[in-house]
Amino acid sequence: MFNVEKNKKKTGEYLKRIILKKYKSQRQFCIAFLKKRYGKAEDYEVGNFTRKLSSIIKGRDNIQTYDLPIFCELLDVSCEQILSAGKYYKPVKSHITNYEVAFSKSRKVWESYMNRDDKLFLNYDEYGKSVVDYALEFHNYDFIKYLMETGHLNFVDNSKWRRGFTFGLSTDIKRREMGAHDIWPLAHKLRVPESIVYEERLRTQAITLAIENHDYDCLEKLKARVNPAMLEMNMIRNQDLLLEEQRDDELIEAIAGADEEIVNFFTDEFVIKDNFNREHTVMFPYLSKVLEIMIREKNPMVEEILDKAIKHNRDAFELLEHQLDEYSDYLLQERYHWMNDDFISDEKREQIRKTAREEARWNFNYNNNYGIVSYYYSKEKRERDGMATNLIIVTAESKKEVIAKKIRELNEWAEKTVNLGNEKV
Repeated sequence: MFNVEKNKKKTGEYLKRIILKKYKSQRQFCIAFLKKRYGKAEDYEVGNFTRKLSSIIKGRDNIQTYDLPIFCELLDVSCEQILSAGKYYKPVKSHITNYEVAFSKSRKVWESYMNRDDKLFLNYDEYGKSVVDYALEFHNYDFIKYLMETGHLNFVDNSKWRRGFTFGLSTDIKRREMGAHDIWPLAHKLRVPESIVYEERLRTQAITLAIENHDYDCLEKLKARVNPAMLEMNMIRNQDLLLEEQRDDELIEAIAGADEEIVNFFTDEFVIKDNFNREHTVMFPYLSKVLEIMIREKNPMVEEILDKAIKHNRDAFELLEHQLDEYSDYLLQERYHWMNDDFISDEKREQIRKTAREEARWNFNYNNNYGIVSYYYSKEKRERDGMATNLIIVTAESKKEVIAKKIRELNEWAEKTVNLGNEKV
Protein backbone atom coordinates (compact mmCIF):
# COMPACT_ATOMS: atom_id res chain seq x y z
CA MET A 1 0.00 0.00 0.00
CA PHE A 2 2.79 2.44 0.92
CA ASN A 3 6.50 2.24 1.62
CA VAL A 4 7.17 3.55 5.15
CA GLU A 5 10.94 3.87 4.73
CA LYS A 6 10.72 5.57 1.34
CA ASN A 7 7.97 7.83 2.63
CA LYS A 8 9.90 9.10 5.68
CA LYS A 9 10.48 12.66 4.47
CA LYS A 10 6.93 13.22 3.27
CA THR A 11 5.55 11.57 6.40
CA GLY A 12 7.59 13.99 8.52
CA GLU A 13 6.37 17.01 6.55
CA TYR A 14 2.77 15.83 6.79
CA LEU A 15 3.10 15.11 10.51
CA LYS A 16 4.33 18.66 11.12
CA ARG A 17 1.31 20.09 9.28
CA ILE A 18 -1.30 18.11 11.22
CA ILE A 19 0.44 18.75 14.56
CA LEU A 20 0.47 22.51 13.99
CA LYS A 21 -3.18 22.44 12.92
CA LYS A 22 -4.15 21.14 16.36
CA TYR A 23 -1.37 22.41 18.65
CA LYS A 24 0.21 25.83 18.96
CA SER A 25 3.71 24.37 18.63
CA GLN A 26 5.59 21.08 18.35
CA ARG A 27 6.62 21.50 21.98
CA GLN A 28 2.95 21.69 23.06
CA PHE A 29 2.32 18.42 21.24
CA CYS A 30 5.31 16.82 22.96
CA ILE A 31 3.95 17.85 26.35
CA ALA A 32 0.56 16.36 25.49
CA PHE A 33 2.24 13.17 24.30
CA LEU A 34 4.26 12.71 27.50
CA LYS A 35 1.27 13.46 29.72
CA LYS A 36 -0.73 10.87 27.79
CA ARG A 37 1.99 8.25 28.22
CA TYR A 38 3.35 8.97 31.71
CA GLY A 39 0.75 11.25 33.27
CA LYS A 40 3.30 14.06 33.52
CA ALA A 41 5.86 15.91 31.41
CA GLU A 42 9.16 16.77 33.06
CA ASP A 43 11.25 19.48 31.39
CA TYR A 44 14.14 17.18 30.50
CA GLU A 45 11.72 14.61 29.02
CA VAL A 46 10.03 17.34 26.98
CA GLY A 47 13.44 18.39 25.63
CA ASN A 48 14.37 14.81 24.72
CA PHE A 49 11.06 14.08 23.02
CA THR A 50 11.10 17.44 21.21
CA ARG A 51 14.45 16.47 19.66
CA LYS A 52 13.08 13.03 18.79
CA LEU A 53 10.03 14.55 17.11
CA SER A 54 12.22 17.02 15.22
CA SER A 55 14.23 14.13 13.79
CA ILE A 56 11.01 12.41 12.66
CA ILE A 57 9.67 15.58 11.07
CA LYS A 58 12.95 16.13 9.17
CA GLY A 59 12.65 12.60 7.74
CA ARG A 60 15.66 11.16 9.52
CA ASP A 61 13.72 8.72 11.73
CA ASN A 62 10.43 6.84 11.69
CA ILE A 63 7.78 6.95 14.40
CA GLN A 64 8.34 3.97 16.70
CA THR A 65 5.60 1.36 16.58
CA TYR A 66 4.86 1.74 20.29
CA ASP A 67 4.49 5.53 19.87
CA LEU A 68 2.18 5.40 16.87
CA PRO A 69 -1.11 4.74 18.78
CA ILE A 70 -0.57 7.86 20.90
CA PHE A 71 0.21 9.97 17.81
CA CYS A 72 -3.03 8.71 16.25
CA GLU A 73 -5.11 9.39 19.36
CA LEU A 74 -3.75 12.89 19.97
CA LEU A 75 -4.11 13.90 16.31
CA ASP A 76 -7.46 12.14 15.68
CA VAL A 77 -6.11 10.28 12.66
CA SER A 78 -5.44 6.68 11.69
CA CYS A 79 -1.97 5.16 11.52
CA GLU A 80 -2.51 4.66 7.76
CA GLN A 81 -3.12 8.38 7.39
CA ILE A 82 0.16 9.26 9.13
CA LEU A 83 2.33 6.65 7.44
CA SER A 84 0.99 7.46 3.96
CA ALA A 85 1.56 11.20 4.53
CA GLY A 86 -2.16 11.86 4.23
CA LYS A 87 -2.73 9.90 1.02
CA TYR A 88 -4.73 7.09 2.64
CA TYR A 89 -7.63 7.61 5.02
CA LYS A 90 -9.48 5.19 7.24
CA PRO A 91 -12.10 6.03 9.87
CA VAL A 92 -10.65 5.85 13.36
CA LYS A 93 -13.88 6.06 15.36
CA SER A 94 -17.52 5.30 14.95
CA HIS A 95 -18.69 8.83 14.24
CA ILE A 96 -22.25 9.23 13.12
CA THR A 97 -22.12 12.91 12.27
CA ASN A 98 -19.66 15.22 10.50
CA TYR A 99 -16.72 12.81 10.47
CA GLU A 100 -18.59 9.86 8.96
CA VAL A 101 -20.49 11.92 6.41
CA ALA A 102 -17.39 13.78 5.20
CA PHE A 103 -15.55 10.46 4.88
CA SER A 104 -18.34 8.82 2.90
CA LYS A 105 -18.32 8.57 -0.90
CA SER A 106 -22.08 8.00 -1.06
CA ARG A 107 -24.27 10.81 -2.35
CA LYS A 108 -27.23 9.18 -0.56
CA VAL A 109 -25.42 9.48 2.77
CA TRP A 110 -24.62 13.14 2.09
CA GLU A 111 -28.17 14.00 1.06
CA SER A 112 -29.70 12.18 4.00
CA TYR A 113 -27.47 14.04 6.45
CA MET A 114 -27.69 17.46 4.78
CA ASN A 115 -31.49 17.25 4.53
CA ARG A 116 -32.09 16.56 8.22
CA ASP A 117 -34.70 18.84 9.78
CA ASP A 118 -32.35 19.79 12.64
CA LYS A 119 -29.72 21.09 10.15
CA LEU A 120 -27.00 19.38 12.20
CA PHE A 121 -24.52 19.70 9.32
CA LEU A 122 -24.37 23.48 9.82
CA ASN A 123 -22.53 23.06 13.14
CA TYR A 124 -19.13 21.76 14.11
CA ASP A 125 -18.80 18.65 16.24
CA GLU A 126 -17.29 17.97 19.66
CA TYR A 127 -13.80 18.26 18.11
CA GLY A 128 -14.50 21.75 16.74
CA LYS A 129 -14.66 20.54 13.13
CA SER A 130 -17.32 20.90 10.45
CA VAL A 131 -18.10 18.62 7.52
CA VAL A 132 -16.04 21.02 5.38
CA ASP A 133 -13.00 20.67 7.65
CA TYR A 134 -13.23 16.87 7.54
CA ALA A 135 -13.87 16.74 3.79
CA LEU A 136 -10.74 18.81 3.13
CA GLU A 137 -8.74 16.73 5.59
CA PHE A 138 -9.86 13.48 3.91
CA HIS A 139 -9.35 14.95 0.41
CA ASN A 140 -12.97 13.99 -0.35
CA TYR A 141 -13.24 16.14 -3.43
CA ASP A 142 -16.54 14.64 -4.58
CA PHE A 143 -18.16 15.81 -1.37
CA ILE A 144 -16.58 19.28 -1.71
CA LYS A 145 -18.03 19.51 -5.23
CA TYR A 146 -21.38 18.40 -3.86
CA LEU A 147 -21.26 21.24 -1.31
CA MET A 148 -20.49 23.67 -4.15
CA GLU A 149 -23.34 22.33 -6.27
CA THR A 150 -25.83 22.64 -3.40
CA GLY A 151 -24.78 26.18 -2.49
CA HIS A 152 -23.01 25.40 0.79
CA LEU A 153 -19.65 26.55 -0.63
CA ASN A 154 -19.54 29.64 -2.83
CA PHE A 155 -16.86 31.81 -4.38
CA VAL A 156 -17.32 35.23 -2.77
CA ASP A 157 -16.18 38.77 -3.53
CA ASN A 158 -14.58 40.32 -0.44
CA SER A 159 -13.08 43.30 -2.26
CA LYS A 160 -14.58 45.73 0.27
CA TRP A 161 -11.97 44.49 2.76
CA ARG A 162 -8.98 44.60 0.42
CA ARG A 163 -5.85 44.15 2.58
CA GLY A 164 -4.99 40.95 0.74
CA PHE A 165 -8.35 39.21 1.06
CA THR A 166 -10.16 40.26 -2.09
CA PHE A 167 -12.00 36.98 -2.58
CA GLY A 168 -12.48 33.61 -0.95
CA LEU A 169 -14.71 30.56 -0.57
CA SER A 170 -17.64 31.24 1.73
CA THR A 171 -19.81 28.68 3.50
CA ASP A 172 -23.00 28.66 5.55
CA ILE A 173 -21.52 25.77 7.53
CA LYS A 174 -20.11 26.88 10.85
CA ARG A 175 -16.33 27.22 10.76
CA ARG A 176 -13.87 26.39 13.50
CA GLU A 177 -14.19 28.23 16.80
CA MET A 178 -13.06 31.83 16.99
CA GLY A 179 -9.42 32.25 17.90
CA ALA A 180 -7.99 29.37 15.83
CA HIS A 181 -4.24 29.81 16.17
CA ASP A 182 -3.63 29.72 12.41
CA ILE A 183 -6.26 32.39 11.68
CA TRP A 184 -6.67 34.79 14.56
CA PRO A 185 -3.17 36.40 14.58
CA LEU A 186 -3.40 37.45 10.94
CA ALA A 187 -6.99 38.66 11.28
CA HIS A 188 -6.07 40.63 14.40
CA LYS A 189 -3.04 42.18 12.71
CA LEU A 190 -5.12 43.35 9.74
CA ARG A 191 -8.23 44.24 11.73
CA VAL A 192 -10.49 42.13 9.55
CA PRO A 193 -13.02 39.49 10.63
CA GLU A 194 -11.59 36.01 11.12
CA SER A 195 -14.19 34.72 8.68
CA ILE A 196 -12.45 36.60 5.84
CA VAL A 197 -9.15 34.84 6.56
CA TYR A 198 -10.96 31.51 6.93
CA GLU A 199 -12.62 31.92 3.52
CA GLU A 200 -9.24 32.41 1.86
CA ARG A 201 -7.97 29.27 3.64
CA LEU A 202 -10.96 27.32 2.28
CA ARG A 203 -10.33 28.59 -1.25
CA THR A 204 -6.67 27.55 -1.15
CA GLN A 205 -7.47 24.08 0.21
CA ALA A 206 -10.18 23.59 -2.42
CA ILE A 207 -7.66 24.57 -5.13
CA THR A 208 -5.27 21.87 -3.88
CA LEU A 209 -8.02 19.26 -4.20
CA ALA A 210 -9.01 20.55 -7.65
CA ILE A 211 -5.39 20.05 -8.75
CA GLU A 212 -5.40 16.47 -7.46
CA ASN A 213 -8.63 15.82 -9.35
CA HIS A 214 -7.67 17.64 -12.57
CA ASP A 215 -10.70 19.92 -12.32
CA TYR A 216 -9.67 22.79 -14.59
CA ASP A 217 -13.09 24.46 -14.54
CA CYS A 218 -12.92 24.72 -10.77
CA LEU A 219 -9.36 26.12 -10.93
CA GLU A 220 -10.59 28.90 -13.20
CA LYS A 221 -13.65 29.56 -11.04
CA LEU A 222 -11.55 29.83 -7.88
CA LYS A 223 -8.94 32.08 -9.57
CA ALA A 224 -6.36 29.49 -8.59
CA ARG A 225 -3.26 31.30 -9.85
CA VAL A 226 -4.04 34.54 -8.05
CA ASN A 227 -3.31 35.06 -4.41
CA PRO A 228 -5.59 37.94 -3.34
CA ALA A 229 -2.57 39.71 -1.83
CA MET A 230 -1.24 40.17 -5.38
CA LEU A 231 -4.06 42.59 -6.11
CA GLU A 232 -2.55 44.99 -3.59
CA MET A 233 0.58 45.14 -5.76
CA ASN A 234 0.95 48.33 -7.78
CA MET A 235 3.59 50.47 -9.47
CA ILE A 236 3.89 52.86 -6.49
CA ARG A 237 4.23 50.92 -3.25
CA ASN A 238 4.60 47.23 -2.38
CA GLN A 239 5.84 47.12 1.18
CA ASP A 240 2.96 45.58 3.10
CA LEU A 241 1.79 42.68 0.96
CA LEU A 242 0.76 39.45 2.66
CA LEU A 243 2.20 36.98 0.18
CA GLU A 244 4.31 35.16 2.75
CA GLU A 245 1.55 35.09 5.35
CA GLN A 246 -0.79 33.53 2.78
CA ARG A 247 1.68 31.04 1.35
CA ASP A 248 0.36 27.47 1.42
CA ASP A 249 3.13 24.87 1.12
CA GLU A 250 0.69 22.04 0.46
CA LEU A 251 -0.64 23.90 -2.58
CA ILE A 252 2.90 24.58 -3.82
CA GLU A 253 3.80 20.89 -3.52
CA ALA A 254 0.61 19.89 -5.33
CA ILE A 255 1.47 22.15 -8.27
CA ALA A 256 5.08 20.91 -8.44
CA GLY A 257 3.89 17.30 -8.62
CA ALA A 258 0.96 17.83 -10.98
CA ASP A 259 0.61 16.75 -14.61
CA GLU A 260 1.77 18.81 -17.58
CA GLU A 261 -1.53 20.59 -18.22
CA ILE A 262 -1.88 21.83 -14.65
CA VAL A 263 1.79 22.80 -14.37
CA ASN A 264 1.44 24.84 -17.57
CA PHE A 265 -1.72 26.49 -16.22
CA PHE A 266 0.09 27.65 -13.09
CA THR A 267 3.32 28.65 -14.83
CA ASP A 268 1.92 30.73 -17.68
CA GLU A 269 1.97 34.50 -17.34
CA PHE A 270 -1.34 36.20 -16.62
CA VAL A 271 -2.63 39.75 -16.19
CA ILE A 272 -4.00 41.27 -13.00
CA LYS A 273 -5.58 44.65 -12.30
CA ASP A 274 -4.30 46.55 -9.27
CA ASN A 275 -6.30 48.85 -7.00
CA PHE A 276 -5.66 51.73 -9.45
CA ASN A 277 -7.22 49.65 -12.25
CA ARG A 278 -3.82 49.30 -13.94
CA GLU A 279 -2.92 46.02 -15.65
CA HIS A 280 0.32 44.16 -14.86
CA THR A 281 1.71 40.93 -16.29
CA VAL A 282 2.80 38.56 -13.53
CA MET A 283 3.52 34.92 -12.80
CA PHE A 284 2.28 32.64 -10.02
CA PRO A 285 3.59 34.34 -6.84
CA TYR A 286 5.20 31.14 -5.49
CA LEU A 287 6.70 29.93 -8.75
CA SER A 288 10.21 30.16 -7.29
CA LYS A 289 9.20 27.60 -4.63
CA VAL A 290 7.52 25.39 -7.23
CA LEU A 291 10.65 25.44 -9.39
CA GLU A 292 12.90 24.56 -6.47
CA ILE A 293 10.79 21.46 -5.72
CA MET A 294 10.76 20.48 -9.40
CA ILE A 295 14.57 20.85 -9.57
CA ARG A 296 15.04 18.81 -6.41
CA GLU A 297 12.68 16.08 -7.68
CA LYS A 298 14.29 16.12 -11.16
CA ASN A 299 10.93 16.83 -12.78
CA PRO A 300 11.22 16.45 -16.60
CA MET A 301 9.19 19.65 -17.13
CA VAL A 302 11.60 21.88 -15.23
CA GLU A 303 13.55 23.07 -18.31
CA GLU A 304 10.39 24.27 -20.03
CA ILE A 305 9.20 26.11 -16.90
CA LEU A 306 12.61 27.72 -16.42
CA ASP A 307 12.42 28.99 -20.01
CA LYS A 308 9.06 30.62 -19.24
CA ALA A 309 10.48 32.25 -16.11
CA ILE A 310 13.59 33.45 -17.97
CA LYS A 311 11.42 35.13 -20.60
CA HIS A 312 9.32 36.74 -17.87
CA ASN A 313 12.39 38.18 -16.10
CA ARG A 314 13.91 39.34 -19.39
CA ASP A 315 10.66 41.05 -20.40
CA ALA A 316 10.56 42.81 -17.01
CA PHE A 317 14.10 44.11 -17.60
CA GLU A 318 13.28 45.33 -21.10
CA LEU A 319 10.07 47.05 -19.99
CA LEU A 320 11.84 48.82 -17.13
CA GLU A 321 14.70 49.81 -19.43
CA HIS A 322 12.25 51.25 -21.96
CA GLN A 323 10.36 53.26 -19.35
CA LEU A 324 13.52 54.60 -17.71
CA ASP A 325 14.86 55.71 -21.11
CA GLU A 326 11.51 57.24 -22.04
CA TYR A 327 11.29 59.32 -18.86
CA SER A 328 14.96 60.28 -18.99
CA ASP A 329 14.47 61.56 -22.56
CA TYR A 330 11.35 63.44 -21.47
CA LEU A 331 13.25 65.18 -18.66
CA LEU A 332 16.00 66.21 -21.07
CA GLN A 333 13.50 67.63 -23.55
CA GLU A 334 11.17 69.37 -21.11
CA ARG A 335 13.30 70.33 -18.14
CA TYR A 336 16.81 70.60 -19.60
CA HIS A 337 16.05 71.63 -23.17
CA TRP A 338 18.53 74.51 -22.84
CA MET A 339 21.40 72.03 -22.57
CA ASN A 340 21.79 72.17 -26.35
CA ASP A 341 22.59 75.86 -26.34
CA ASP A 342 25.91 76.71 -27.93
CA PHE A 343 27.49 78.06 -24.74
CA ILE A 344 26.97 74.74 -22.84
CA SER A 345 30.14 72.64 -22.77
CA ASP A 346 30.18 68.94 -23.65
CA GLU A 347 31.17 68.15 -20.06
CA LYS A 348 28.17 70.08 -18.75
CA ARG A 349 25.85 68.36 -21.22
CA GLU A 350 27.04 64.97 -20.02
CA GLN A 351 26.51 66.02 -16.42
CA ILE A 352 22.93 67.07 -17.26
CA ARG A 353 22.26 63.74 -18.96
CA LYS A 354 23.56 61.97 -15.87
CA THR A 355 21.28 64.06 -13.65
CA ALA A 356 18.26 63.23 -15.82
CA ARG A 357 19.04 59.50 -15.74
CA GLU A 358 19.42 59.60 -11.94
CA GLU A 359 16.17 61.51 -11.50
CA ALA A 360 14.37 59.07 -13.76
CA ARG A 361 15.21 56.29 -11.26
CA TRP A 362 13.84 58.05 -8.17
CA ASN A 363 10.58 56.10 -8.19
CA PHE A 364 12.05 52.65 -8.75
CA ASN A 365 11.35 50.16 -5.97
CA TYR A 366 12.31 46.56 -5.33
CA ASN A 367 10.80 44.56 -2.48
CA ASN A 368 13.29 41.81 -1.76
CA ASN A 369 10.87 39.95 0.55
CA TYR A 370 8.41 39.31 -2.25
CA GLY A 371 10.60 39.66 -5.34
CA ILE A 372 8.43 42.50 -6.65
CA VAL A 373 9.88 45.22 -8.84
CA SER A 374 7.94 48.42 -9.55
CA TYR A 375 8.46 51.82 -11.14
CA TYR A 376 6.34 54.86 -11.92
CA TYR A 377 6.85 58.26 -13.54
CA SER A 378 4.71 61.20 -14.53
CA LYS A 379 4.92 63.33 -17.62
CA GLU A 380 1.57 65.02 -17.00
CA LYS A 381 0.07 66.27 -13.75
CA ARG A 382 -2.04 63.59 -12.04
CA GLU A 383 -1.14 61.09 -14.76
CA ARG A 384 1.25 58.26 -14.02
CA ASP A 385 2.74 55.50 -16.07
CA GLY A 386 4.90 52.62 -14.95
CA MET A 387 5.12 48.90 -14.29
CA ALA A 388 4.98 46.28 -11.56
CA THR A 389 5.68 42.57 -11.65
CA ASN A 390 7.21 39.76 -9.67
CA LEU A 391 10.69 38.48 -10.50
CA ILE A 392 11.36 34.74 -10.36
CA ILE A 393 14.54 33.86 -8.46
CA VAL A 394 15.70 30.31 -7.76
CA THR A 395 18.21 29.35 -5.07
CA ALA A 396 18.20 25.62 -5.79
CA GLU A 397 21.14 24.06 -7.61
CA SER A 398 21.29 21.29 -10.19
CA LYS A 399 24.12 18.99 -11.24
CA LYS A 400 22.63 18.87 -14.73
CA GLU A 401 24.51 21.56 -16.63
CA VAL A 402 21.65 22.57 -18.94
CA ILE A 403 19.43 23.24 -15.93
CA ALA A 404 22.21 24.92 -13.95
CA LYS A 405 22.80 27.23 -16.93
CA LYS A 406 19.12 28.16 -17.10
CA ILE A 407 19.03 28.87 -13.35
CA ARG A 408 22.00 31.21 -13.75
CA GLU A 409 20.37 33.00 -16.69
CA LEU A 410 17.10 33.35 -14.79
CA ASN A 411 18.77 34.88 -11.76
CA GLU A 412 21.02 37.09 -13.89
CA TRP A 413 18.00 38.72 -15.56
CA ALA A 414 16.45 39.35 -12.14
CA GLU A 415 19.71 40.85 -10.87
CA LYS A 416 20.10 43.00 -13.99
CA THR A 417 16.57 44.35 -13.52
CA VAL A 418 17.16 45.31 -9.89
CA ASN A 419 20.59 46.79 -10.70
CA LEU A 420 19.12 48.78 -13.58
CA GLY A 421 16.63 50.48 -11.30
CA ASN A 422 19.20 51.08 -8.56
CA GLU A 423 22.03 52.07 -10.88
CA LYS A 424 24.09 55.06 -9.84
CA VAL A 425 24.94 56.75 -13.12
